[in-house]
Amino acid sequence: MSESDSQYGDEEELPQPQQPAWRRAGQLSFKFMLILGGVFLLFVLGLSLFFSFSLEGLQSAQDRLAQADGVLMWFRLLLIAVLIGFWQPINVWLAQRNAWSPERLQRVLHGRWLTLAVLLFVELVLVQRLHEPFIDGMVR
Repeated sequence: MSESDSQYGDEEELPQPQQPAWRRAGQLSFKFMLILGGVFLLFVLGLSLFFSFSLEGLQSAQDRLAQADGVLMWFRLLLIAVLIGFWQPINVWLAQRNAWSPERLQRVLHGRWLTLAVLLFVELVLVQRLHEPFIDGMVR
């Protein structure tokens, strides 16, 4: 069994033909336009939601978000758990799709717990503001 078989399974990698520069540029332009279109749609959706609520409607929307805070926290933690749980298959698929070197794939696979630590830090400190009671206790 060769080194490439142990990394990617039993599939044999075929050499990919080089695409012309204009084709690669067209693909990048399509991806950019797709992302730009998505951002524009989100902007239009946000504006339509903003104008569909009156001023007291925005306060009620904020109250509803405050009520759903616990559910949203568990949803974010579930997404983090799914990402960490499927870390290896996702990254092996990305490595095959983007022709990563085996060394790069190993570096990414070893970054699972660092990614978990960063995501939990963001959730607890920036979203849940877990540090504020400690700082308030130190100041008083």
